Amino acid sequence: HVRSRRQRQMCIRDSTFTMLTVNADDHQLMRNFHKPQDEKRMVVILGEGAYDAWLDAPAGPASVEFMRQYSADLLSVLADST
Repeated sequence: HVRSRRQRQMCIRDSTFTMLTVNADDHQLMRNFHKPQDEKRMVVILGEGAYDAWLDAPAGPASVEFMRQYSADLLSVLADST
């Protein structure tokens, strides 16, 4: 049964979430945010156009295709003002 985007959004209110991460040892930006000896990790970020494909992907190889680093060119870092 395929749900519409609106139906999925309504289900989110009563859902729990998991943040999936990938190795970022070689990521241009994220490799700078952990201790030198620690493995570098980053959250998997989906482009807005990939939301439906992710939600509709069957478990297995098709969903693993989404597990990749997000481009450093599309991320920015802000200094903490505290």
